[in-house]
Amino acid sequence: MAYLYGYNEIIPGLYLSSGNAACNEMNAEKYKISCIVNCTHNLPNADWTERRRDIKLCRVSLPSESDLLTVNYRDRPSEPIKNAFDTITRVINEELKIGGAVLVHCNMGVSRSTSVILAFLMKYWGMPLRRAFELVRSKRSCVNPNIGFWKQLIKYEEIIFHKNTVEFEIGPKGCMPNVCI
Repeated sequence: MAYLYGYNEIIPGLYLSSGNAACNEMNAEKYKISCIVNCTHNLPNADWTERRRDIKLCRVSLPSESDLLTVNYRDRPSEPIKNAFDTITRVINEELKIGGAVLVHCNMGVSRSTSVILAFLMKYWGMPLRRAFELVRSKRSCVNPNIGFWKQLIKYEEIIFHKNTVEFEIGPKGCMPNVCI
């Protein structure tokens, strides 16, 4: 359970964590976090962020709910997280381009936040989905987007690259992405 308390650097300046780790101000200071992307529907930003004007806070939400960037989705296969991909990946890219450090988190740092980072790596680093997933998993072994998010990521990869590197196959746990088998 050590993954609950630490940040994992995926690429220089881009970190993935659980909500528990994101609430730790010492972690944010240690990694010089300048932007926090909260990918949860129910976890508030940490109290200490209210007094820190040097940290941008982003949440990804359904477009009708607010003008804030709020990734306000539940970890359910039916949630349309793809609707947030273009906006939030642009925010991440802009922050990294100016030398900032970005933390992306959800409750466990496993599904929603991983999906956002995979979308970012495809769009701005030109990584096919398979390679992006292998990179993220090498940095944080517990990553595992839910099946609905995988479907959306596969479609997003096809939009970007006009091909897919990940497909669904029947494995020991049922139908799942072949990168996970």
